[in-house]
Amino acid sequence: MAGAFERYSERMPLWVAFGAVLGIAVGLFFGELTRPLGRVSTLYAALMQIAAIPYLISSVLHGLASISREHFGRLIAKGIWVYALLLSATFAVLFVLVRALSFDSTPALIDMSASDAGPSLVDRIIPINIVADLTENYLPALIVFSILYGIAIQDSERKASFLEVLVVIKSASVAIWRWVVFLAPVAVFSVMAEVSGTMPFGDMVSLSSYLLGVLFGVLIIGGVIIPLMLGALYPGVMRIVWPDLRNGLIIALTTSLSVAALPFIRQAVMRFLEEVKRTSKDSEVMVESTLSLSYPLAQLGNFFIWIFIAFAATYFRESLSFVEEALLPVMVLLSGIGSPSTSIDAVSFLTGWLQMPNEAVSL
Repeated sequence: MAGAFERYSERMPLWVAFGAVLGIAVGLFFGELTRPLGRVSTLYAALMQIAAIPYLISSVLHGLASISREHFGRLIAKGIWVYALLLSATFAVLFVLVRALSFDSTPALIDMSASDAGPSLVDRIIPINIVADLTENYLPALIVFSILYGIAIQDSERKASFLEVLVVIKSASVAIWRWVVFLAPVAVFSVMAEVSGTMPFGDMVSLSSYLLGVLFGVLIIGGVIIPLMLGALYPGVMRIVWPDLRNGLIIALTTSLSVAALPFIRQAVMRFLEEVKRTSKDSEVMVESTLSLSYPLAQLGNFFIWIFIAFAATYFRESLSFVEEALLPVMVLLSGIGSPSTSIDAVSFLTGWLQMPNEAVSL
């Protein structure tokens, strides 16, 4: 199974590109007949969501609970300002893009009665009832729950067996994602066929503006800000870590799973520690814990849902209040934490909070 996956992964970009081109051709030729294909892309998104919350909770819990209170303090002291700087730079870019992009769309008639106010903001953030939070996919509450329990478990003397269970859950979640990725070319074909066959030309222009804005933001953050920040913090670090990071980026791109890059990132970090002669028995523990925390907490791409919400608000002719616009970056930060597939739940959460139509998630 693993060998077949690796061989398939090597050709994944070609299959995805072929699926996109074929989907556009089918959509332009068959028009409205392609509308049922939207169910395929919806199914793919649902399958990607299956493992999102189990991986999110187990990863945060494992990352926090597996280290001592002393190591946790060191990790916070050393990393919090770098993390804050990176998030600040990311959200600054997103703020500029949201303000700079102008979306114009004439959507089809939308049944506004389909939306509802839902629970209050406090209910979505404070984990009062974790079962209800799991049922409703209230990601901020799940994050708060995982962080609190992860810190509380640090001093437990009987946490070893619990940590092993968390590792098993994380591994199983990754395995599920690897299975679902096999369907990526089919999902891309279905999306492109439905969009090109059913979406009005004006909406396609608006959608292209959104996609170009996202692409520009990705290039700025990934190609400029992060390398410059690494070089400023540790001169010469890119020369040491780039070979491993490059391989991690390639495998993440070809499989559409960012989790596949983690082994390469770990190798890059250990290579850097060896270069600066900072390896020790504790260093590997700290690296593993940092990776477990960084994967759900530092998925910068998830925060691009801010641009999507701005696009969706225009598309559905929704007018956000001053308070909603002010709170939106905070809610994007809280709901965007997790694996890349978590962003699907985040869109559902944010559009529900803003009382947008149910069609927003499909969009």
